[in-house]
Amino acid sequence: ASDIMAGTLRSAALTAAAAAGAIATAYAGLAKSAVEWGSAVNDISDATGMADQESSRLAGILQIVGINAADAGPLIVKMARNVEEAAEAQRKAARDGKAAEDVFTKFGITITGAGGNLLSYAEILNNIQEAHRSMQDGTKKTAMEIEIFGRSGAKMNDFLNLTKSQMEAYTAEIEKMGAVISDSQKYEDLNRELSKLHLSLKGIAVTITGDDIPAIQDLISKLGEFAGWIK
Repeated sequence: ASDIMAGTLRSAALTAAAAAGAIATAYAGLAKSAVEWGSAVNDISDATGMADQESSRLAGILQIVGINAADAGPLIVKMARNVEEAAEAQRKAARDGKAAEDVFTKFGITITGAGGNLLSYAEILNNIQEAHRSMQDGTKKTAMEIEIFGRSGAKMNDFLNLTKSQMEAYTAEIEKMGAVISDSQKYEDLNRELSKLHLSLKGIAVTITGDDIPAIQDLISKLGEFAGWIK
């Protein structure tokens, strides 16, 4: 009787563990999506110094025009690096009394104000959009996208073609969707917790299958024999 009771309890425990695993897996899927979003916002904030709310709105607009969270961060990070390098090149050129030859000067895009100080990234992006919209579609536009945003820069075409009114309309939609976050760091912390969750799920899998491995191996062997017999 005690063996039957122990078997029943073990079966119930395994069933509960499997159910918990299923719930955890579903939650992990939602959490992963949130982490990807938070990571993209965090990358943009770190690269540009923009607040998380502003970075969320930018990431949201990029998402709407077809640039997913995984691509948004690297594209903006690349732009920010190019802006920093160009601003320094412009300051050096001014000190040396020479004409600047950076990519932004090349396309007539203003990135600095009085004293050579950087404009805000919101202003810089707006200036890039204005320059982009003023150009005819073609290889020159594509060259501009790639030189500023990197090898995947052509993905920015639809975003750069947006008008100011379109940007404002999309921003309002993003606010309504609840996609604006104020603390992207907590999603970085959540990512670590998700890693722990995945390890826990592996532990559940090991627990469920551990004692049954010989039976599973035997089943696989029999299925192989059956498949061979069908052929």
